[in-house]
Amino acid sequence: MDYSQKVIVIALDGATWSLLKKLIIENKTPNLRKIVEKGVYGVLKSTIPPITGPAWVSFATGKNPGKHGCYDFSIPVKRLDELHTISSKDIKTHTFYELLEQYGKNNILVNLPASTPPRIKGIVIADLLSFSKQLWFPKELIHEIPELENYRLSPKGEIMLNREVKKLVKDIVELESVRFNIAYKLFTKKKWDFFFLLFSGTDWIQHVSYYQLINNGEHAGLTIFMEIDKYIGMVLNALQKENYSLFIMSDHGFNSYKGTFHVNDWLEAKRFLMREEKSETSTEYVHQVEKEMCKAKELGIQIQIPSFILKIAEYFPFTHYVYLKLKKIFKFNIKKPNLFINLKKTYAYSTITGASNFSGIYINSYPPFVNGIIKSREDYEKVRKEIINKLASLPFITWARKKEEVYWGPYLLSAPDIILKSSKYVIDKSWNYPSRALRNEHHIDGIFIAYGPNFKRGAVLQNASILDIAPTILHIFDIPIPKDMDGKVLKEIFKENSILAKKDINYQETDYERKRIKKRIEKLRKRQKI
Repeated sequence: MDYSQKVIVIALDGATWSLLKKLIIENKTPNLRKIVEKGVYGVLKSTIPPITGPAWVSFATGKNPGKHGCYDFSIPVKRLDELHTISSKDIKTHTFYELLEQYGKNNILVNLPASTPPRIKGIVIADLLSFSKQLWFPKELIHEIPELENYRLSPKGEIMLNREVKKLVKDIVELESVRFNIAYKLFTKKKWDFFFLLFSGTDWIQHVSYYQLINNGEHAGLTIFMEIDKYIGMVLNALQKENYSLFIMSDHGFNSYKGTFHVNDWLEAKRFLMREEKSETSTEYVHQVEKEMCKAKELGIQIQIPSFILKIAEYFPFTHYVYLKLKKIFKFNIKKPNLFINLKKTYAYSTITGASNFSGIYINSYPPFVNGIIKSREDYEKVRKEIINKLASLPFITWARKKEEVYWGPYLLSAPDIILKSSKYVIDKSWNYPSRALRNEHHIDGIFIAYGPNFKRGAVLQNASILDIAPTILHIFDIPIPKDMDGKVLKEIFKENSILAKKDINYQETDYERKRIKKRIEKLRKRQKI
């Protein structure tokens, strides 16, 4: 078999079939229509919760969060009120693109969440989770691609905050145009075997206007999808003479929800959570951060922190991380944000991003939290069981489960202790959204399309998960798949009687796994000696 072929992943953040099928039927996206009709397509299940951070890490590792340790954009560490925003350093296992590099393959990653600081020697362009001043690697890339100077991580803050749709669409189109032009230069001029490109604008516009996009045929936001469709066409034209496998996918889907279940309000009402009597609001804290960032700008310090993230703190819980980062690096005079809760009297609290109908609740126990007030396993289980039973009695809660019923792996200690799903509401940790307002947020059903000479034509894929992409790509490259990957190879997408369909799946215990198992055995031996 010729293993010199290339694999390309073009990702549309938050893309969902309910909107894409509408665009395809109306022929607004002719290139997507072509690859759907002549390729394999289906629903791609996301992680729980279906949030960008853990979903893309699961894509990169082929593993559930219990094995890679990333459960949200940010996770509590040491204390329940200390949130740490994830980066590539927090992925506690190998990614498939690292394995590709070990086997001599060249990677280019553009805007892959949690890919910085780079874990590979290949080209990496930063994503929204990057708080570094350096947005491309290697640094010398700027000499070949001067457009990198105009690279942005997000729309302009004031436009995103005000939600002026036409201005927002124009800004997103401009941002994605710069991103694609950079990616296309890399795509056509650099040597690569695996190429990843994520368009984030599809997520941003759907948060603002998903309901209108579905119900208004001429909504301005459709322009973003139509522009990206043109970019996909350019990629297809450039691949005509190549032996390639093209995947189009999303990390999650989208939906409009009837309202919001404020989980921390509910915990407070049930006396599991106690607020501080006097607390500094997150809005005041955001103003502090913005003030100090203005000082930095006056000093000539460029900080790539999207201001809309700071202003919409309840959407993206980065503010505490920003505080720590700015204070450490620039010695700014910013007071530590008060997260409203009294940890000495709080038994449970949710820190999970309120962006879907799934969420999680942490029990304030020791371990993992150094100041956890619940000390014994018996008390921990008692509190957890009581919360689960009370949640299960709510008519709009589909289910509430223990974390070990949802996740599995060596990093369960850092997982939310209770996972819950609502039938029709967004589950939000914040106190600031009106409960009955319509919310455009994430859904677990994303999209998947496979197109190219290796794949079936006009086939529908069933039961695919975001965990399946990593092992499938490794199979295409004939690289051994780590035994502890949770995803499966999607052999049903390959043409019948093709080499990729016939070839045995090669599972192998990696050096990384052998070292991890060895460490666990050593720990067990030490405990036995004690």
